[in-house]
Amino acid sequence: MKRRLLTALAVLFLLQTALFAQEKEDKKDERKTHTVKTSFFEVVEEVTATVESKSMTEVIVETTNWTDLEINKIVEEGTAINQGDEIVWFKTEDIDKKLKESEFALKLAELSLQASSLDFDLTQNTFDLDTQLREKEQQHTEEDFKYFEEVDRPNREKSTRRSVTNSEHSMEYAQEELNQLSRMYSEDELTEESEEIVLKRAQRDVENRQFFLEQAQIRASRSLNVEIPREAEQKKMALDRSKLEYEKSKISMPLERDKKNVALQKSRLALENQKADFDELQKDRALMTLKSPASGVLYFGRCVRGKWMGPAGPNRDLRSGKKATPNKTLVTIVDLKQLMLRADLTEKQLASIRTGAAGVVTPTAFPDSKTTANVTKVSYVPVQADKFDCQMDLGTIPTGLMPGMTCKVRFVVVQKEAAVAVPSDAVFTNDGTNHFVYVVEGEGQRQQAVSVGMKSGSNVEITSGLAAGAKILTERPE
Repeated sequence: MKRRLLTALAVLFLLQTALFAQEKEDKKDERKTHTVKTSFFEVVEEVTATVESKSMTEVIVETTNWTDLEINKIVEEGTAINQGDEIVWFKTEDIDKKLKESEFALKLAELSLQASSLDFDLTQNTFDLDTQLREKEQQHTEEDFKYFEEVDRPNREKSTRRSVTNSEHSMEYAQEELNQLSRMYSEDELTEESEEIVLKRAQRDVENRQFFLEQAQIRASRSLNVEIPREAEQKKMALDRSKLEYEKSKISMPLERDKKNVALQKSRLALENQKADFDELQKDRALMTLKSPASGVLYFGRCVRGKWMGPAGPNRDLRSGKKATPNKTLVTIVDLKQLMLRADLTEKQLASIRTGAAGVVTPTAFPDSKTTANVTKVSYVPVQADKFDCQMDLGTIPTGLMPGMTCKVRFVVVQKEAAVAVPSDAVFTNDGTNHFVYVVEGEGQRQQAVSVGMKSGSNVEITSGLAAGAKILTERPE
């Protein structure tokens, strides 16, 4: 029993010693390290590219006036067509009606021009004659007024006064005759009845003469004091007005002629505009059936850096009843024999993917149909934030590859059979420029300056300062 107890104690002691030694060894190896060695080193950049065609002919409905473009029929997308084939048909009922109305408007404009031309020619041809007529009218008016003032008015006044004088004389004669008869009958032996008759007649004649005299005096007064002065005033006003109208005519007649000339020019311009509208509408009518300007495959919309867009945005749903936008790309004819790739590079990738770089292409749709690509152009002007345009030529074109499809392009940027590469976590820097590693020496370590190259995954190439066989820390020591 005692012996068994001693044996158990010995085993327990040995176990404790072993555990202590293991614990000591574990503490010794707590630092994570990496043994430097040379190995195959490769830096790969992979980009996603879109298939495009170098030859894409955009078909645009280039109407001038007509904007109501409703599709009646359109060739199915993806159809192979030849140059000159009809591809889009628009509804024509409304434009045919508008064309007829425009034709009538053109005829009316032609008639209006003829009327304006006749009116202007008449005004132009009669201008000198009308000018002379106005001058003659004014001259006659002045002569008439002068005659009235110098001849007619004095003569009428004289005649009026003479009429009163004659009435006065006639009255005197009648009165004198009455007086003579009265004396004569008082001396002769005529019967009383005959005397009365003769005297009564003479008396009545005197009374009539008196009445006529009074009327003549009234008429004379009215004529001399009212009618003749009023007529003179009216004639003077008419003369003044005639002078004003004559002076006005000297200005207004040329203005009227110029006005009619402007109206003629306006009619000509209206006819030209109407004819232009009619001609443009006829041209627009001819575009209601679009023909393909090239041979290839028909796509709806247009390609914008590998992405297919509709006439007004992403929507590319073109079918009967849909509206097309004038002067916007409706469809594109794509040449499948001249395919290329287009990709967006990040700013970081510009350093490694340059013009002339070669890559391996894996189409997304046909992963087993690999081919090659060569970079033909890299733009260093960003098309968007951190996106730079990259264009590539294809080697052989895989069967079935179409514009709009995507591919993966793999570029081997660096490839070395024996390079010193270490985990990126084992390389440290304090200022972002100078790099160093911690080289293990016994239970301690020391800083070692290194020069770094390119990264590949989680590793970075060491170009100087570190040799194979060295052991380095992969974590910064405390």
